[in-house]
Amino acid sequence: MNASDQLPCPLKGRELIFSLLLTNEYGMKIIVVRFIGLIAACFITSVSYAQQSQEDSLFVDKCMKLAMLGTSEGQTAAANELKAYAARKNDAKGYMDAAQIAFFLGNPILSDSLMKIAAEKFPKSEAAKTVAYGTFMTTTGNAQAIEAAYHKWKAAFPEAAADPFYDAGTAKVALAYAKEKNYKSSNAWTAQLIDESEKADLELERAQVALENGDTAIAIPLMDTAATIARNIAASGKQSRIALMPFLGKYAMLLYQAKKYPAALQVMEEVYQHSPEKSIELEKNYALIMAANKRGSEILPLLSKLVKEGHGNSALLAILKDAWLQDKGSLEGYDAFVAGLRADMAKRVREGLKQQPVNEPAPPFTLKDLDNRTVALQDLKGKIVILDFWATWCGPCKKSFPAMKMAVEKYKSDPKVKFLFIDCMERVADPSEMVRKFINTNNYPFTVLFDNSKTRVAERYKVTGIPVKFIIDGNGKIRYRILGFEGGDDAAVEELSALIEMAKKAS
Repeated sequence: MNASDQLPCPLKGRELIFSLLLTNEYGMKIIVVRFIGLIAACFITSVSYAQQSQEDSLFVDKCMKLAMLGTSEGQTAAANELKAYAARKNDAKGYMDAAQIAFFLGNPILSDSLMKIAAEKFPKSEAAKTVAYGTFMTTTGNAQAIEAAYHKWKAAFPEAAADPFYDAGTAKVALAYAKEKNYKSSNAWTAQLIDESEKADLELERAQVALENGDTAIAIPLMDTAATIARNIAASGKQSRIALMPFLGKYAMLLYQAKKYPAALQVMEEVYQHSPEKSIELEKNYALIMAANKRGSEILPLLSKLVKEGHGNSALLAILKDAWLQDKGSLEGYDAFVAGLRADMAKRVREGLKQQPVNEPAPPFTLKDLDNRTVALQDLKGKIVILDFWATWCGPCKKSFPAMKMAVEKYKSDPKVKFLFIDCMERVADPSEMVRKFINTNNYPFTVLFDNSKTRVAERYKVTGIPVKFIIDGNGKIRYRILGFEGGDDAAVEELSALIEMAKKAS
């Protein structure tokens, strides 16, 4: 896990990219193309500060300050400023600039609206091409339907083939055919790619699809080709060797999935040796591949360290068990060994608790759940309530959910403990189906509630980043607040459990 994955997602309007846009000393203009449903691309191009008019700089600063107020009034005022700016400029670039800023201020609906207006007013503009491309990229159906949509978009905007939009679109079609096991058509579309980095990424994706299709014999040459392309890019000086390591890490894991254990280990050892920072994910994957190569004795210290640090989960414990068996020849003493590691972890977590009691009244709220049923906080008085504010776009939120599932299951028989997962700050008008699919796909036993610009529960809880959890005692008082997720499932459950028990005593 990268360090950035451990941090909470920032409040809307505080993204790093937007801060760069506002920071004069960088001399950069961040061009982020936002269209319906997803971000089409993010390109950074140098623009000297002298090229930016004083009017535009002041305008951006004003919008930023309004949005950073953290209130609905501030958001509304910023939206009005953006609309006025676009109308005043009255050209495609003005509308696109306003749309980009609206997106980073956390107003995707306004962003989409401005892009649509630009596309309608200026049908041959970059804005129109972006909106049309967004429509294509959200096309669903079989590969032929996706190919037809691609041709329709390209016919409407026959720009230079080197435009990265076209490579991304071509890759979408190639992947669609691969998913249908039509590898001949997939190969033909892949051959059209111009950018070598895009081709390397696509070959790795196609290899993953082939493995999922059960076509290992097809997958292996694809992943090998991807690795060769990536290595050639690094050898040419276009990419550093260190930057190559994450790609090779994915390659090693695909080799592992294909049961090519010695080859996987050869690549993973290279990655492990040359990665300056050993992320938890890298350590786990390294241990997994070492165990598959019957070298469990060598990784017992590493696995023990991971468990003691709180990174244990069912997958890691399965590796530890395998490594123990390889080293000891039997499972005698294994359970006691793991219990000791977890006891050390629990002691460390509880001794290191940094949360100070908050002791503030929990703002009341009434929200709808996934089944459109009403849930009111006041109806849960007498219970310990854990509020988890999250969003589908928030990586750390989703990384924390396996641990939260463990916590929910730990307390499922305790009638005095209730978990509520409040979906907030979403970038689509109605996220319910998207959230439902995510929850069901991952089999999370969560009670999900929906917050929006009308209910404004996150605002009333002064949420400045997600994920954030609030532990409310039986008297309706906020006792503890946990911001972010540090990536250790066992440690997260232990920390939350300790705070729940302390909240019980305070009730």
